[in-house]
Amino acid sequence: MNLSHPRHAWLRPWAVLLALATVSFLRAEDSAADLIKSGEAKYDRNDLSGAVADYTRAIGIDPENAAAYFGRGIAKDDLRDSAGALADLAKAIALRPDQAAYYRSRGVAHSRMDRLDEAIADYTKAIELKPDYAIAYYDRGVDRESKGDTDGAMADYTKAIGLNPETAVFLRARGSLLDDEGQHEEAVADLTKAIALQPENSRAYYLRGLARKNLGQIDAAITDFDSAITRAPESAAAYASRGNARDDQGNPAGAIADLTKAIELRPDNPSYYNDRGVARSHTDDTEGAIADYTKALALDSDDALFYRNRAAGWQRMGKFAAALADLDQAIAKRPKNPANYRRRAQTYQAMKDDARALADYDRAIALLDKDTIGYEHLYRNLVLRRLGRDTAFADLAREIATWNSGWAKSIGLFLTDALSEKNFLARVPQGLEREAREQRCEAYYFAGMLRLLGCNAAGARELFTQCLSLNLGGFEEADLARAELARLTEEK
Repeated sequence: MNLSHPRHAWLRPWAVLLALATVSFLRAEDSAADLIKSGEAKYDRNDLSGAVADYTRAIGIDPENAAAYFGRGIAKDDLRDSAGALADLAKAIALRPDQAAYYRSRGVAHSRMDRLDEAIADYTKAIELKPDYAIAYYDRGVDRESKGDTDGAMADYTKAIGLNPETAVFLRARGSLLDDEGQHEEAVADLTKAIALQPENSRAYYLRGLARKNLGQIDAAITDFDSAITRAPESAAAYASRGNARDDQGNPAGAIADLTKAIELRPDNPSYYNDRGVARSHTDDTEGAIADYTKALALDSDDALFYRNRAAGWQRMGKFAAALADLDQAIAKRPKNPANYRRRAQTYQAMKDDARALADYDRAIALLDKDTIGYEHLYRNLVLRRLGRDTAFADLAREIATWNSGWAKSIGLFLTDALSEKNFLARVPQGLEREAREQRCEAYYFAGMLRLLGCNAAGARELFTQCLSLNLGGFEEADLARAELARLTEEK
């Protein structure tokens, strides 16, 4: 687990030190007690080495003093001497196995070493000894979340909040997890309360911005990212997230500026280069986008998304061999990801190799989760029509019968002649934000394809051109429309 993560920034156990006040000493050991108090004072001043020295002297006077081992273990842990910390905390526990704080602090030390099972066991023991130990529930929740046990983490965060509802860090942790789990409105509620408790905490604004962005509340999300940046101007993540939100807002220039700042702050983060590449593709700066994807791959050559995005750039430039090479890499990295086969199918379409396109769409469909509404079925329908296959209508009609109502189903109904072009286009949203423009681009592409397959090349060209006018470079339907326009030009 990455302990530089903001959720762990407060793990320095100030509250636990209060447990030292409950430890009694014999009058004969007053000098050891004085050294422990001195160690505490130095710890509070962040003089960690000095604290370790005082605790060590105390242990020399009283080798059975659990509080001295405990204090030294905490200081060593903050000095990143994890092995020394674990040894001292184990000794403290051996001397005083009834102290919940000792188990909790050893759990923190285990967590720093990425020994999450051992950490969780220690937090659980601390909770057994002290059932109202809110911070131990929080700590255990953090490590359970890191292990992928989201249900256990949610239960722990909720318990911590129940015990101490006015602790902002507990609310931030649960709010972030709620957002990850798709409960965006509940996330906003938790994070709003966290902000009320700690209005200067930048991370709460950042997390609420993410949740609002996921709700489609782009303007509100940008406002939250603004607040996060004001409070933490060195936060690369806040700039990157605001950049992505600006791109969604239809402001790729603003997105590029923010992502460039994020890269200045964190030049080792491949995702920032990838995201800037996406924004550049929305300004038709394909060469700049490819340069960014290439940099992302130099930092992380195992990410299939980076290969897939660069392949889209090569395709737009007509460099199909390079596109296929990148897509082969993406498939080799993630052979069970249908998006890799879908994008390769689209490259084959641009190459006018419809048979291979159909094969890749079939591969992608075979990999879709059972309940997924896959656009692969829609693309496949068009390829089947172009190949003159009689099954095109029946195959798609059977598939979309299982889909819930929504935009994708509207496309399917249109392709199976259950919805006229006029009524289909009337359902298209007219907003300026990215989602609305993407749906318009999809509508123009699919309607253009039916016009083209119906021998109305001029009408198809008109709609494909409208699709490209929305400045959605890198968007699949935009790339498909561009390929069809090139195909029409060649056949003219």
